[in-house]
Amino acid sequence: MNVEELHEEELEIFLIWLKDRGYSQDTQTSYMHDDVRTFLSNNPDKPNGTLRKIDEMAHLTRGRKAGSGDRARNRSLSAISLFFKVMIEFERIEVNPANDGFPDSIRPTGYLGQGTEMALYPFTVLLD
Repeated sequence: MNVEELHEEELEIFLIWLKDRGYSQDTQTSYMHDDVRTFLSNNPDKPNGTLRKIDEMAHLTRGRKAGSGDRARNRSLSAISLFFKVMIEFERIEVNPANDGFPDSIRPTGYLGQGTEMALYPFTVLLD
């Protein structure tokens, strides 16, 4: 089973969500094709609920080794995290592995910089 078949419904939900929120066509294309589909292709036998933080880190490391710069890797991280956030919103999964499983009320803020795989500083507490 290929990625399109395994994740067809989730990818469709994500694309509809991006369009509904007014994301530009360029962002939709980048997030869908360059980032999320590539990430899912790197984990072809794993349904959404079984993907973990290590899968995302391995994906970002592959990108760095292939020559992706910090901006491309940060965009990929944002796209993957948003994909999982949308899957939570539509009750497809319970935790966002891109956020280390933190609930939305407590989540790490972070960036990827040169020479780092994942630098998360500091933890941010969101108040209602």
